[in-house]
Amino acid sequence: MKHSRIAYFSWTTFPEGKQQQQQRRGNYQRHSRQQPTITDGVSHPPFSALANYSIDEEYKLICEKIKPPKTPNKKVILGTLCSSLQRSTFKYREGTVTFTRYETLFMQENFLNEPTFSGQKQFIVYAKDLIRRKFALVNNVCSITYTSQNWNSTNFKLCIYAKCIYFYNGCKKYKIVYKPLLHQFDVFSNCENVTHPLLEYKIPQVRGKQRNIAKMTLKDQKAAKWRDVYLCKQSKELRQVGQVAVPSAQVIRKIRSEAKNEKARHSDPFIDLYLMLKDKNWSDYIQKISYPLEIYLFSLSQLTLIQKLNPHTLFMDATANVIKKISFNSKRVFMYSIIAHIQREENETLILFPLCESFLSRHFSTDIERFLIYVKTFCKDNNLRWPLCQRIISDWSMALITAILWVFCNMELPIYINACFKNLDQKLGKPSFLILQLCTNHIIRILYKDAENHFNESEHKFIKRQMITAMYCSNIERFFQWVTSFLIVLCSEYENKYTICHLNKFKNNLLMGCDEGVSSFGDNYDTDNKSEFYVKQPTYSQSDFYKRGNDIYTQTEEINWKHVEAKVLHGTQLKNTEILLEDKWKRTPKKIKNVKHAHFMLSQKIFKNYTSDECFSKANRLLKSKRVIVEKYNYIFETIYTKDIFNTYEELNDILCLDNKQELYNNVLELYVHIIIYDNKINSVHCFSCMEGALIFFGDNSEINEKFEQTLLQYKIIVIPILHNSHFTFAYIDTSSQTFIYINPVGNEEAILSILFNKFKAIENNKVNNMWIARTEEHDLQNLKNDKTNCGVFVCQFLERIVKNEALIDLARPSDYRKQMKDKILQYSEELTYDCLHCYTVDETEKQCSKCYRVICKRCIGDYYKEWKNFCNLCKNNC
Repeated sequence: MKHSRIAYFSWTTFPEGKQQQQQRRGNYQRHSRQQPTITDGVSHPPFSALANYSIDEEYKLICEKIKPPKTPNKKVILGTLCSSLQRSTFKYREGTVTFTRYETLFMQENFLNEPTFSGQKQFIVYAKDLIRRKFALVNNVCSITYTSQNWNSTNFKLCIYAKCIYFYNGCKKYKIVYKPLLHQFDVFSNCENVTHPLLEYKIPQVRGKQRNIAKMTLKDQKAAKWRDVYLCKQSKELRQVGQVAVPSAQVIRKIRSEAKNEKARHSDPFIDLYLMLKDKNWSDYIQKISYPLEIYLFSLSQLTLIQKLNPHTLFMDATANVIKKISFNSKRVFMYSIIAHIQREENETLILFPLCESFLSRHFSTDIERFLIYVKTFCKDNNLRWPLCQRIISDWSMALITAILWVFCNMELPIYINACFKNLDQKLGKPSFLILQLCTNHIIRILYKDAENHFNESEHKFIKRQMITAMYCSNIERFFQWVTSFLIVLCSEYENKYTICHLNKFKNNLLMGCDEGVSSFGDNYDTDNKSEFYVKQPTYSQSDFYKRGNDIYTQTEEINWKHVEAKVLHGTQLKNTEILLEDKWKRTPKKIKNVKHAHFMLSQKIFKNYTSDECFSKANRLLKSKRVIVEKYNYIFETIYTKDIFNTYEELNDILCLDNKQELYNNVLELYVHIIIYDNKINSVHCFSCMEGALIFFGDNSEINEKFEQTLLQYKIIVIPILHNSHFTFAYIDTSSQTFIYINPVGNEEAILSILFNKFKAIENNKVNNMWIARTEEHDLQNLKNDKTNCGVFVCQFLERIVKNEALIDLARPSDYRKQMKDKILQYSEELTYDCLHCYTVDETEKQCSKCYRVICKRCIGDYYKEWKNFCNLCKNNC
């Protein structure tokens, strides 16, 4: 019942192909060498002889001759009008990359503001280094090496020539034009295709070509049929082991939606629908477009056809799997469809016919009612029958059920239930109102999920089989008996005479063929002959019904396939990320790293925001024993506080505590709490340190208590991480809602909550009124007493969930969350080029490393280095 028609709404012509563009470029280049020609009896001089014409006339003549292509993001460079046109070998444009604000400010402060530009060599070295890091945004496959460069001081441009490491195998060479004043660089290449060895055939360009081929066939073909056709082409052996080179159904549907989106009238779907509304071909189908998002889609011909066919049943369902999300301030966009199964002729099979559809931004009954009332009014205005059917099948959505009953039956839910019960109890026959039925598949899925969440694995089969049995109860009396017996068995911990009686009743409700060999329960049950050491067992494990159910359950034939890792091309679209370049780096031979990319490896991979788990973990023991500053966070703390409260830099040993099975340092936890605050844009917030939190609740310090009182008056939200007895907990205080939340990863929060809340009231001199609420948040950690290293990790994870108003369930594993913490800490780090490597000072620069550009002050040279040989400790460790 999930249908999406938004992809069928927009159609435009295809843009000009690459063959036409190359043909026009060829014409453009041939015209530059032509002699005077005669067309229509008029002789046209060559371009170099246009000196007597005005600039506008020359421009018009040139445009008439070369006919520049009118494609987006493509421009024809005409050059100087009086000069002859020259052919360039780098005629394919790869793309343009713009630098970030920090990179731009760094270049302006250090290179571009000097009047004599004395730092030209350092500028070229830094520019090459920066371009290599950004090159993956336009080409994330080729690994480039620089061949030469040319600095044009007149135009203030840097032209760098490079080539791919597989250039001698037929790959590309590049021309990179760097424009410092525009803070961007353009990349040109000599050929269009990428040629790499056969061992690296799975390159994104090849996947992109395969994706384009799939788009052409999926424009007029269903995704399921396309996948079935390509699966049939695979051999039987590959299909059995799952080793097929065919994308999944979800990927194919995404490719099909991309192909349909290429024909859109506008990139914004809302504007696209509005333009379709103005089109004569679609104006009868799109009935309403409004903002906030409400789109109604149906036509008079659809409703007329349904009235002629007179279907007995309609289906209504909601889905969020729209092809293209409309830009709106909402997490999801819902599509509601009313569908009929129609059959025009007797020999035809049933087909799904969408009657009317709508796109809404909220899943509320009022919005759905407004849509159904609009359809009802439209039918009555056009003299159509209402209601259109005798029965509607829907899912178990309260909003959908309420809307359908109110519009179709003019009843509320309790009134409708009483009317149905009266009709069934008194056997009144066919009811006078429309019947609403709920889909059985939906409720089975819900019950199965609840059974898996709330029962042990040994009870799953018994519970699920009983629920399926309940679906086949023929009348209300049998269903009521089943509910009574099932609840008694479910609530009884051990077997007794009552549970035996009700288990016997279950045997009568078994399906046909399932009651063979089921003996009566309790034949061998004698309570008088029990020994005093009799061990009671749960009901489900000793019942014959459960044993017989297991036999039936295992009668199905089990098929064991050999597990072979499938070689499937996942992610067939280009990924313009810098991480892919680093993955390429890991596969690069060591000789190429040391010879050609040593500078990039040290200055970018290690020190400048390189997000990787192995970033600092390979440091040797000698380096770990020294003080090395690797990160700083001035901008985050300046944004949250007006004055310096915490240390704004982190050392190498602090980052290493984020490795697995390492105890988290309190300064790292405090830093990540501030990153959470900064990332979620929380205003009027104050965070105490871990030691201050321990003194507030487990100590007696007058200065800390005064600071805490002032903080409660100034800020709305107060976060207090607590480090007590080598264990991390935290308190979250919201003064606006007057709530005090305390969470302990080990559990047992209620025992400590009252103590901490009384201490909180004592600090406030009993100014806390009765409106304050002290509570804890339930989390799904079973037992953390034996885990002494991850309590700080769970504190950060709990705080992030509370800030985002999410439940503390389905938590990430500590190892995965440690990776997330490390990535974010490295992501928000700032530049450290002019800060001392060991003591963080910036005013006493003595030496600067020629590889990583980190500086060392005079004092640290005497403390950490016996003699200076143009290397620092960190570079020496990672060379």
